Order: sequence, then structure tokens, then C-alpha cells
Amino acid sequence: MLKGARAGARKGEAQDTGREEFLRAAVEFISPIFVPQLLFIGFFVRVEDIPIFLRWAQWLCSLKYAAALLVLIEFDEECTEAEAQTCADLRSDNDVDRDLWWLYIVLLIVLILVLRTAAMFVLVNKSKTVY
Repeated sequence: MLKGARAGARKGEAQDTGREEFLRAAVEFISPIFVPQLLFIGFFVRVEDIPIFLRWAQWLCSLKYAAALLVLIEFDEECTEAEAQTCADLRSDNDVDRDLWWLYIVLLIVLILVLRTAAMFVLVNKSKTVY
């Protein structure tokens, strides 16, 4: 009930201030950002099944590195002997190498810093044209 009230209040604020079109544009950009990340992490579609000319994009998706770290945390040392083959198959299907855990962390931090910095520059340039 509170979520609905908050959503209604936000919708009313957006209409009152003329920001409704900006909110709609922001919501429309969510799918092109998250759907490729879900495809490239390897859970729904194997990376080998993605065409070769598109596979490079997986390395630009921060969710790939986060998912690789989660696979290593959940399915590395916790597996019993009976589950060992299944865990190894899961790691190989998702292209996760247990020796590269440090690289996944570094690349995740680098992607966050680069994308945040790029967003800051874009917002600064946009603010110069608006004000």
C-alpha cells in the first residue's frame, strides 16, 4: 500500500513539474541496458551459443563479473564430491575461471569507475546547455 502511495506521489510530482517525459525516457532506457547483461552472463544463453561477432560485448557488462564472483563463492568450495562435476560444469558453462577471481574484482571496480566518470562528464556538459 505504501509503495503504491509513493508511486502515485512521484507520478503526481512528475506531472506537476513537467518532468513526466524525462521519467518516461529513463524507464525506456532500462531494457536496453539490462537485457544484454542478462544474456551475456551465460545463465540463459550459453556464451558459446552467442555469435562470435557479439561475444566481445560480454566483457563490457558489469553483471558478468559480478555473476562470475557469485558462481565462485557459491559453487567452488561448498560443493560435495557428488556435486563436484555439476559445479565444474556450471563454472565452465559460464566461462568462470577460479584463478581469475582477482581479475573479476578489478574489472568490476574499473567498469564502475569508468562508467561513473563518463556519466559525470555527460551530466556536466548537459547542465551547461540547460542553465
